[in-house]
Amino acid sequence: MPAAEGKTSFIDTRDIAECAAAALTSDAFNGRAYNLTGPKALSYDEAAAILSRVTGKPIAYAPVDDDTFVGILTGAGVPADYARFLASIFYPVREGWVAKPTGDVKTMTGHEPRSVETYAKDNIAALKG
Repeated sequence: MPAAEGKTSFIDTRDIAECAAAALTSDAFNGRAYNLTGPKALSYDEAAAILSRVTGKPIAYAPVDDDTFVGILTGAGVPADYARFLASIFYPVREGWVAKPTGDVKTMTGHEPRSVETYAKDNIAALKG
């Protein structure tokens, strides 16, 4: 991933699903925009370290530049235009624009968002493969 040392607020898909369900089943969220985030901004290296600790397997993050990332994706059969689009998603990460957690998951669901560690522990069987 071309995230460099940028941080992002990784979010559990279960939190996204619960927020979507809340938005679809309540008028309380009509006409409002929410920025769904996890509870803490982490670098990809920090996230890899958490996954490594929880799984007991060595997991490391090796940053790459955009061109290398695009090359990896196109080499795997991803169309070049789409690969460049995916690489562009990491610019805000590198710039620190997506690092600040919000309270929007709690606002919408009533609970704090799940952490990367919680995600890993809850999915340990799949992660250990």
